[in-house]
Amino acid sequence: AAGVDLGELGAQEEDLRRVVLDLQGLDFLDPAGLSCLGGWLAFLDGLQDEGLAPTTVRYLEAQTWQRTFVHRMQQAHATLRCEAVD
Repeated sequence: AAGVDLGELGAQEEDLRRVVLDLQGLDFLDPAGLSCLGGWLAFLDGLQDEGLAPTTVRYLEAQTWQRTFVHRMQQAHATLRCEAVD
């Protein structure tokens, strides 16, 4: 993830202030997808030193995989903001 250029994302570095990741529409994500998502969260966590606000993850409390993933990511990234939706 360290090789990612914000221009590739369609954003200018000075425009990127906050990222909200909404998992609510995902019924399933395989292990490779979860690993990729975890990598992006680590990448975004590293940008906080440059002024990016902590990442927010919205997830469905009733989706076991989402709840488990978010709680594990919160343990690894203490500043991760989590918003459970019932």
